[in-house]
Amino acid sequence: MFIANNLAMFIALAFFCLMLLTFTSYLIYTLYKILDVKQTDHENRSTFIKYETLDGNIIIYETYKLIQVKKPVLTEMDYNFKWTGTHLPKVTSDLQEVVNIVDEQDPTKYDRALLKFKKPVYYNQNCVLHFKAQLDDVDKVSLPYVETRVTSEVDIIHYRIILKNKPQEFIQNAIFEKRRIDSITSASFEKKEKSLLIV
Repeated sequence: MFIANNLAMFIALAFFCLMLLTFTSYLIYTLYKILDVKQTDHENRSTFIKYETLDGNIIIYETYKLIQVKKPVLTEMDYNFKWTGTHLPKVTSDLQEVVNIVDEQDPTKYDRALLKFKKPVYYNQNCVLHFKAQLDDVDKVSLPYVETRVTSEVDIIHYRIILKNKPQEFIQNAIFEKRRIDSITSASFEKKEKSLLIV
């Protein structure tokens, strides 16, 4: 309105539109990277697992996971697990609130514990997830293995198996096995290696 030279006005308007388009494109790209829909809402950095029993009847299974959030905000998440015993585990957490336990009642599907964070965790922030289950195996039905489902790259997985019901001289090889990520829970494992298990 205030520029008499039409050519100068056109150039200024074109420059403004170009800058606006550039800014909008960058904003859309940034939002797309943040809101990018992934198969999971987090990435697992490390996992520490403890399986402990004093008498072979009551078992404490405990997991600490360091995760990095890959959604704009995360307030709760499912922890998948599968207990092969007959009694539903008693699930607790020292760091999160256990909102619900879903028993699929299907050997080919994982059961789920819904864990709610005490405060929201934002994109790219790290936090520790804690899952603890008291397992009743008085009837000796559960299968003798500890399993971790790995769906993405992880730096470390640490197992600690404590069998205090075994005699002091008990020494046996622990067998490490693997199977495909998309396998159902009842799929067979492939043996990888053996490691000395000392209780």
